[in-house]
Amino acid sequence: MICVNLTVERPFATLVADALPNLVSVGGFGCATFAFPLFTYSDGGKGRRDNVTGQALVRFQNHYDDNAITRQDIFHYVYAMLHYPAYRERYAENLKRDLPRIPLLAAGVVSAPLDCTPNTGDERTAKELKQDREAFRAFAAAGQRLADLHINYERQPEFPLKRIENKSVPLDWRVEAMKLSKDRASLFYNDFLTLSDIPEAAFDYRLGNRSALEWVIDQYRTSRDEHGNLSSDPNRPDDEQYIVRIVGQVVQVSLETLKIIRALPELKFP
Repeated sequence: MICVNLTVERPFATLVADALPNLVSVGGFGCATFAFPLFTYSDGGKGRRDNVTGQALVRFQNHYDDNAITRQDIFHYVYAMLHYPAYRERYAENLKRDLPRIPLLAAGVVSAPLDCTPNTGDERTAKELKQDREAFRAFAAAGQRLADLHINYERQPEFPLKRIENKSVPLDWRVEAMKLSKDRASLFYNDFLTLSDIPEAAFDYRLGNRSALEWVIDQYRTSRDEHGNLSSDPNRPDDEQYIVRIVGQVVQVSLETLKIIRALPELKFP
């Protein structure tokens, strides 16, 4: 499902998930999360139904003159469009208050949203229609790659960050609270380990008002109650290097996300 966050105070955020999210899955506390699943289910988890309506499916197929378009194609097209920089910039103020309105494409120009009068493509030449169809396919393919990347982030390779070990303290993989250096090129993991050579571009993939890496730094920290006892501990005794591995994986996912987004066709927004 695609999860989006709307709030006047923070930038629009979106993320795909393969499980039901809580109220603050995207954007942080104080930012309600809206979930748009690919499928819905009846009580008891049975009776699966497509959540992309038949009306929307026909609308896309007619607009692009392509009956091979599937509901999954539309779902992935939406996910890619919600990451597209020009779309997010053009509708930044709208996305702080309203649910996203998904556009169609007409000769490389963003056309009317889906709730407007259908555009059958009669006014487009065959060449323009082909270009629109190819652009839609490019977005759908990119959205599928992004969804797989974001859902399976723990299976991605680690970015080769430089590990600087402090030989004066014992080897230790435990995290209390990680912290970035002022230039954001290094991450102080703990007293034993510093991770350096973080690419500046890794901070360009953002979930709301912070980069994905900064969310990891914020969430993967221990907290204690008023008596000093642990109340939250992200460390895994059965996998001591889990957090250091996640840091490298999130950097890699961030860079790969930007690569996919930047390869999308250029669109014009009126």
